[in-house]
Amino acid sequence: MSQRTLRGAFHTHLASPMRGRDAAELARGATPLELFFDLVVVVAVALAAERLHHAIVERVGLASLLSYALVFLAIWLAWVNFTWFASAYDTDDVVYRLGVLVIMTGALVLAAGVPLVFDQRDFRLVVTGYVIMRLALVTQWIRVAIDDAPRRGAALRFAVGVTACQVGWLSLVVVPQLWPLAWGVLLPIELLIPAWAERAARTPFHPEHITERYGLFMIIVLWRVGPGGVPRHTERPGNWRDYVRARGGDHRQPSHRVFDVVDLFRPARGTPPRVRADSHRLELSAPADLRRGGGCWRRACCRH
Repeated sequence: MSQRTLRGAFHTHLASPMRGRDAAELARGATPLELFFDLVVVVAVALAAERLHHAIVERVGLASLLSYALVFLAIWLAWVNFTWFASAYDTDDVVYRLGVLVIMTGALVLAAGVPLVFDQRDFRLVVTGYVIMRLALVTQWIRVAIDDAPRRGAALRFAVGVTACQVGWLSLVVVPQLWPLAWGVLLPIELLIPAWAERAARTPFHPEHITERYGLFMIIVLWRVGPGGVPRHTERPGNWRDYVRARGGDHRQPSHRVFDVVDLFRPARGTPPRVRADSHRLELSAPADLRRGGGCWRRACCRH
């Protein structure tokens, strides 16, 4: 935890100017608020992974796999955009903290809509939660446009682009028949907004802070979804040796294996920031998929 975070815990300002954090700041680490945000977001990831797990066991996994991919993509888009913004402009003031709490509220609304996506293909609650998360971040970009004159153009592009997309997503709540068209049009636009915005000005970021944020989020995903996909207490205990043999004999805990994966995915300093963000998408989604896959193996062992 950085010294700035420790000082801010005792001397919090109502609203500090958002002029960009120092990219060379020493001992820059994840803040407790960021870790709390990760825990809230992972609730939605765990719910989606659990639904996918049951769908695969019941041999109806194809449609559920698509639902899981769409839900995780929404979570990933909201998480990664907040993470990069926080790396650049985390002022740790009261207004910023309240904005993050609103984003967390949106994450919980999104999580509440996950069962509806898998059971009824109803995306309305998920979209509502996603829009709350994204619009809360728009208010922060407006603050940047006011306070950070050299990067005002980029901040306004972020704010306008994200807001326009959210209007499109909300229109689907009224006209749900346009879901396929929306995913084909709005999703590419969401992905292209950072590249378009940063053509006006490059926002700052802290390489070590970004690396730690991705690594910690991946660890939380591994922990929350379940160590090796261990089944719930309602399932009968199975043959652990067969399960380990099916997993290739690797009986180590995920906490022992995850650091190798985090080191493997450490972004290089010379890589463009948005390319790094895309390269981490597989890293963040794979743990939840693999943990659920391990659960399927375990359940198969329980049945024999």
